[in-house]
Amino acid sequence: MNVKQFISKELSSLASQLPGATLRYKCDQNNAHVVEVSPKSVYSSDKFMALGIEADDRICAQFPEAWLVFIPNGSYVGIDDIAGEELVFRSASKAQRPAPARRKPKAQAMEYA
Repeated sequence: MNVKQFISKELSSLASQLPGATLRYKCDQNNAHVVEVSPKSVYSSDKFMALGIEADDRICAQFPEAWLVFIPNGSYVGIDDIAGEELVFRSASKAQRPAPARRKPKAQAMEYA
């Protein structure tokens, strides 16, 4: 597993533990791994701080050369300023799940007299 795959796995786990969170991830050419956290209320929460530190520790233990940076949505320098592929991780809260597809009513047979 390479560093991007490992970080993606960690971010998926992190997002699943933070209701309402969206994590946008990009890696730049200098091996900086940037994660934008939104909304800001999630970024500033104690739960995110604790979980983010734990994720960073696991990533650094596996890939000491990786540089992981968490930034809040709306930062002066944002994730949109970084070139490269973007991955997005969202929590699976009920508010973000798509509504189930509605079934079309069965066509009723018409009787002709």
